[in-house]
Amino acid sequence: MSGTNAAAASISGVNTLTISASTTPLPDIIMMATGTLDYRTGVGNATAFAVATSNIGATATGVSFNVVVPSSITGLVTQVNQTNPTTGAIIGPATGLIINTGAQPTFAVFLTPTQPIAYDPANNRITLQLVDGSGKVIGAQSVAVSTT
Repeated sequence: MSGTNAAAASISGVNTLTISASTTPLPDIIMMATGTLDYRTGVGNATAFAVATSNIGATATGVSFNVVVPSSITGLVTQVNQTNPTTGAIIGPATGLIINTGAQPTFAVFLTPTQPIAYDPANNRITLQLVDGSGKVIGAQSVAVSTT
């Protein structure tokens, strides 16, 4: 603590909030994933992490799970699959999904770095997005990635 009572710096996807409004009910999906991934296994080795979700809004159709990789990270291969919430087994691709009100689908995100990613959790972050059939983001979270 510095004792200055100064506001924390704003870091998009870390301590920011996205709000949407509508006169009709909208999907509202809360995403929960690990905050930082540290690839101690090195470049070229795949790693995975789980993402849990909960839809506290209206039913969403045509949903896809996207991983947005910023230009500060080069050489990162991504793959996402929907998983069975009880067993963790892969169900299939995370595209064209229907997520009903109250549903709690889970996902596995696989990342393979093909070159080093510096430890810079404020900037080297991927954004996980659930996007509905119209292209609207209905849930998002960011995760820091590093190989060093």
